[in-house]
Amino acid sequence: MGKNDTFTSFEVAEGNTYFTAVDGVLYSADMTRMIGYPRGKRDERFVLPDTVTQIDELAFSRAAYLKTLVLPDSYVISTEVPKNVLNHDGNSLAVGLYTYTSIENIEVNETNENYTAIDGLLYSKDGKTLMYVPNNHKGNIEIAEGCEKIEKGAFYAVPGNIGWQEINLPSTLKEINADSAEFLNTCVKKKAETTLKTADGCAYSVTESGSLAGPYAKGDINLSGGIDDVDMTILLRYSMGLKPIDFDLDRADMNSDGKADMLDAAKLANHIE
Repeated sequence: MGKNDTFTSFEVAEGNTYFTAVDGVLYSADMTRMIGYPRGKRDERFVLPDTVTQIDELAFSRAAYLKTLVLPDSYVISTEVPKNVLNHDGNSLAVGLYTYTSIENIEVNETNENYTAIDGLLYSKDGKTLMYVPNNHKGNIEIAEGCEKIEKGAFYAVPGNIGWQEINLPSTLKEINADSAEFLNTCVKKKAETTLKTADGCAYSVTESGSLAGPYAKGDINLSGGIDDVDMTILLRYSMGLKPIDFDLDRADMNSDGKADMLDAAKLANHIE
């Protein structure tokens, strides 16, 4: 929506039954979908209306000045994104924010019954699940002690558009969603200044190459928590020269010979239920 920051406001003609604009921001007519935030709007803080249940994909793309997004008590994040969203690896909040934004912090009200925000990161109300880290959050990311799970879409962005440096996983962490784990490993490999560190007692560790290693069995190549046909497909593609960037040889090397090949595929097949 425009090649520079002179685009500051949406307007909707009187009589339009599909859209409405409030304070320059574009919504569906019933205000349930937030569709677009003007890239040149100068406000640094934006409070999402409590009527909004869906933030459209890339709704905040190129929003150069916005630093803080405040979620209303009524907004609920889903790991099942709407069908009209192209990218399904994130959650319903992440897909609206995942690239080309300057958003550094998420805030919620103290009255919010679903979520809490700690240092700009969004958690479930009890603090046990990390829901979302803004892609332009600056400096080191300290996931709070007491957090036990990293949800799908908690880390979801274009690697070239993130402000993350060191990501520290707490001792209490027990589970990372497979898509989030895959993204963290991809992020580390594509963006050299981003590193992963784990606290003593954490169920996860970091390999010499900087990738995340967790309490997963050999053969669980995609970190799904089980060994299945998807792991076999990844291994077969790798053996044919189709090598995904986040491929972890240690998890695929079933016979521990330092390679991932058809011998490993044969051994992997015995573990598929």
